[in-house]
Amino acid sequence: MHVTPQYPNREKTSWHGSWRNPERTPKALKHQWEQFYPRDWLADSGVTRLSPASRAVWFDFLCTMWVEGSDSVTGTTESLARLAHCEPKDVTLFLSECVTCNTAVTQVCNGIVTVTSRRRRRELSPLAKTAARVRKHRRRNADVTPTRNARVTVQKDKSIEG
Repeated sequence: MHVTPQYPNREKTSWHGSWRNPERTPKALKHQWEQFYPRDWLADSGVTRLSPASRAVWFDFLCTMWVEGSDSVTGTTESLARLAHCEPKDVTLFLSECVTCNTAVTQVCNGIVTVTSRRRRRELSPLAKTAARVRKHRRRNADVTPTRNARVTVQKDKSIEG
């Protein structure tokens, strides 16, 4: 049975990438997992007090935050409902339960809703600080080492010698 490749114009590469050439790894496969502790999920009183529909909305929001690499999701109630694969009334219920159960930080301003995970914010904060420090270090040292490779030794032309 012949299978048509999904990307016919691409050269044949390993779909799981290579430690030698990480640029060849498709972006969708770079984040393959995240640490998830079921005991934390089940023991969190803020999560357990949510209704099942609100718990599903919160889990979809957490997954979206992970995919985007952020600590919050922002949008109108309708756009957040599309993001969580539910109805806008489920998002509205989730937002009201978040306030009473203290599950997440929610902000509503001019019809734009922002839902922030305190845990993701706490986990991403050191990463952002490290990335900023590395960028600053690289900018500061950019003029000191303009080239990264050592100088190439020119080989002698053998026709001149003989």
